[in-house]
Amino acid sequence: MAVKSKNQRGGDNIDRVGSLRVDGDIIGRDKITTTQTPAAGADSLEQQFARIVELIDRRPADPNLDKEEVRAIVERILQEVRKGEAANPTKVARWLDFLAGMADDVFQVTVAALAHPVAGVAKAIQVVARRAGQGSS
Repeated sequence: MAVKSKNQRGGDNIDRVGSLRVDGDIIGRDKITTTQTPAAGADSLEQQFARIVELIDRRPADPNLDKEEVRAIVERILQEVRKGEAANPTKVARWLDFLAGMADDVFQVTVAALAHPVAGVAKAIQVVARRAGQGSS
């Protein structure tokens, strides 16, 4: 059910029906508000990394690769990324390179999670992830 409200302030009529989902600037008489709505289906970084761990667990057994080793690298990346702007991009780049050599499928999903603008990852880490993803193509 849509909710309709009507407010009058300073001669302006403001009508709102339902919820407002807008990305960008909303400009009013005395105020500019910037909004960003997560993309449909966008998940938190934690949810994305939980799915990466599930992907690792579903991988077939490989005598040349321990799933625990892959999981440990992914966990290190997540722990570093959780630091936000204090995260060390050099460490993340090194771990991504290592992951690319170990398990390309897990690498690709991890890069996508880190590079996604809605993930809330520090810009420096997003740049590292994009570069790593381009280098693997």
